[in-house]
Amino acid sequence: MKRAAYISACALFFCISLYLGFVVERVETVQLLTGFALQLILGVYIFYLAKSSAQFKIALFLGIGIRFAFVFSEPNLSDDIYRFIWDGELALSGVHPLAEKPSDFHAENTEFRPELFQNLNSKEYYTVYPPLKQAVFIVAALGSTLQQETVFLKALLFLGELWLLFGCIKLLLMLNLKPRTVLLYWLHPLAIIEIVGNCHFEGLMTAAFIWAIVLFSRKSFISGGFLAASILLKLFPIVFVPLFLLKNSSIKKFFLSLGVTLLVCCIPLFYQWEYVQHFLASINLYNQSFEFNASLYYVLRWLGYQYSGYNMISTIGPLLKLIFILSCFVVFAKHWKSNLQTEIAVLRAALFITSVYLLTATTVHPWYCIPILVCGIFARYTFSVVWASVTLLSYHAYAASEVYEQPLILVLEYSVLTVAFIFDFIYKPIERKKSPGMT
Repeated sequence: MKRAAYISACALFFCISLYLGFVVERVETVQLLTGFALQLILGVYIFYLAKSSAQFKIALFLGIGIRFAFVFSEPNLSDDIYRFIWDGELALSGVHPLAEKPSDFHAENTEFRPELFQNLNSKEYYTVYPPLKQAVFIVAALGSTLQQETVFLKALLFLGELWLLFGCIKLLLMLNLKPRTVLLYWLHPLAIIEIVGNCHFEGLMTAAFIWAIVLFSRKSFISGGFLAASILLKLFPIVFVPLFLLKNSSIKKFFLSLGVTLLVCCIPLFYQWEYVQHFLASINLYNQSFEFNASLYYVLRWLGYQYSGYNMISTIGPLLKLIFILSCFVVFAKHWKSNLQTEIAVLRAALFITSVYLLTATTVHPWYCIPILVCGIFARYTFSVVWASVTLLSYHAYAASEVYEQPLILVLEYSVLTVAFIFDFIYKPIERKKSPGMT
């Protein structure tokens, strides 16, 4: 009976996932959020039933099958794919992706991939994508049509997901944790929909970071190269570098491979100072101009309106960055002082740093929570899974042609997250004190 229920739940999960990946559009909020909710419920049900080796393997292949199917779907929740292919096509044509803004280049080359240019959401700023990500774009752009290019890109991200899955299971076994814990990521709708489904690189970035930890624990000199790869995909993991300043016999080789990999990979993209300036200008524009699904920033923005009558993002943005930087130093100091030479210590510190970053960010797209979800399955905090789940509510903002965020839904999203924080950092520690025998 239980076996039949398990197989039925897996089949229903598969069908709902395909419906979300191939049929539902971003503006169909009710269908989208209902589908996410059903995925979450079924995913938790499958996770708790997957206790035998056979059931665990079925769940793994379920996630693999869905992701493989999504290789052949069109991204339906994001239009970033067009800029990815645009940058790759420029490079293949001999044009540096940081040389010109798309609008300027198109003005003189109107015949160059007009179907891409029309769909770009970033016509007026230089690319913000780092070297290794640009390399992936180039491989994807080898396709002869947009459909082929999309399949190529998704195929690479699919392989990245398999790499992440293998790395997570390996690290869980190293830490004497149950391998089935990986299902909290593998069957989560955020991971299923956003990575292969909508071509986001947080999965690949996190895979490189996880493997850096695995190899660092084995004192392998190439572990630094894997951390460099993570940085070269999304930049943000550069804040994790101080977490590896631990007592490890291979620490010098680690930082040597990190530095060499960064240098070798950055030269082709940043060999002219002009390109560095363009890159930094676009990052600064992103940080100062865009806002979506924020938490602390929205509170401060509201207070700013009450005080000044206008949006004080130019002031609030740097203030929040300062809070993030100071928080990083606090985490680093505690990490180094604890002398915990363990993979868990690094993952927990990375989880806290990423969490503070998102809490102080002006823009928090759902896929930004992927690293939190992955690190959380090792650090065993409830809020990581909760955050990855409630962030999906942000898709309500696309219900109309203009993006509009409902304040009540934002309050609901971050209220649920606050409850999860209270549970993890207030309730659970109290319970542990009451029960000294608990581990």
